Amino acid sequence: MVEVNGRLIWLSHYAHRTWNRAHYGTWHLYGHSHHSLPDDPHSLSLDVGVDATAVRLGRPDVYGTGVVPDDGLKAEDYRPVHFDEIAELMKAKTFRPVDHHGS
Repeated sequence: MVEVNGRLIWLSHYAHRTWNRAHYGTWHLYGHSHHSLPDDPHSLSLDVGVDATAVRLGRPDVYGTGVVPDDGLKAEDYRPVHFDEIAELMKAKTFRPVDHHGS
């Protein structure tokens, strides 16, 4: 768990369906899956691996499909994602809890 700009963030190599303080709006950032998991618009979690970032920012038309295109991407598309970019992506999500804690 880290805090960035007043935001609590749960970091894990693996994707989780729920995590510490998720029902309080804590974000979850993960990698491991190489953009093979579909994005959940109701979960404050995000694949921030460099390959997922390349797909998301370089080819937004396929984000969330579970398909990793390798055409049209350049080496510079594979980079860490900035906190501000993550914040913009999280704004588009509508949190719905999946566990017994509620919202």
